[in-house]
Amino acid sequence: MTPYDDQDPTEPAAAVNADWKLIREDIEKLRADLTRLGEKSIAEGQDKIAEELAQLRVKAAALAAKAQDTGRSAHEDIIAYVRENPITSVGSAFGLGLLVAALLTRRS
Repeated sequence: MTPYDDQDPTEPAAAVNADWKLIREDIEKLRADLTRLGEKSIAEGQDKIAEELAQLRVKAAALAAKAQDTGRSAHEDIIAYVRENPITSVGSAFGLGLLVAALLTRRS
């Protein structure tokens, strides 16, 4: 005779089933927590990317403005040089034109 002889044999099975039910519920809670955590991480990542993108846009705008100013300044310098030295400018343009023409006719 064992100490379990006086117990109903379905009681341990019911206890095991109850334990399995609790384990399944805990797993579902963990799955929900992990899903929430993943969604939160994704949202934080998207926010960080949006911030960095905004900073890059500001930097790009500043660089574009600087490049535009540099180009405008170079254009003004060229115009001033041509006005101060018209004969040299025309001679340089003519010589450059001859050089380009010579290079293009050799290829043909």
